[in-house]
Amino acid sequence: MPMNVSDLSTCYTVRALLPEDAERVLPLLRGNEIFYHYHPPEPTLASICEDMAALPPGKTLQDKHYVGFFQGDALIAVMDLILDYPSPGTAMIGFFMVDISCQGRGTGTGVGSLGCAGYDQSAAGH
Repeated sequence: MPMNVSDLSTCYTVRALLPEDAERVLPLLRGNEIFYHYHPPEPTLASICEDMAALPPGKTLQDKHYVGFFQGDALIAVMDLILDYPSPGTAMIGFFMVDISCQGRGTGTGVGSLGCAGYDQSAAGH
């Protein structure tokens, strides 16, 4: 059954991010300088578009949800969610980043703990 990503939050507007959104995603990622200091390379428009399409073995784009969480018009978080991976009934967060201006206020914890109805959350954050 297809997932409705808008159901991921009752506090934020959630929608799929598309390649044309890469210019909105880039400042959010680049703002997290410490992360990229320890986990290079730094993001680019091209690398964001590649991440939007990257899939683990055996998965299709129907299983992948590269989504943005918005507070009003502001993009405050990005999540790469893969359904039924690594096993059926498990949802894996492959990437998750909160805008630097929203960190330290529970935003990431609130967004990251939402999970997906019907999916095992034991692999989240690993």
